[in-house]
Amino acid sequence: MLISNDGKLIAIERVKGLVKWVLQLPNFIKEKDPTTKIIYKSVTMAGDKLIIVDRSGKLLVVDPILGKVEQAF
Repeated sequence: MLISNDGKLIAIERVKGLVKWVLQLPNFIKEKDPTTKIIYKSVTMAGDKLIIVDRSGKLLVVDPILGKVEQAF
C-alpha cells in the first residue's frame, strides 16, 4: 500500500506488482480550499484492516481487499 501525493491510496499486488485498486482519499477539509489540504502520515495493517492516519490525528479504517472506507474517526 502507498499513498500518492494527490491523496490516492494504492494497493499493489505482491507477486506481479500490478495495481489491485485505487481509492481517492479526501484531499481537503473544506472542498477545494488549498489551505485545508489533508496530509496523510501513515498506513498500518491492523488485523484485517488498514488504518490510515492524517496529520491532524483523524483515522480512516479501510477494507484492504475491497478498497472501501469502512469507518472514519
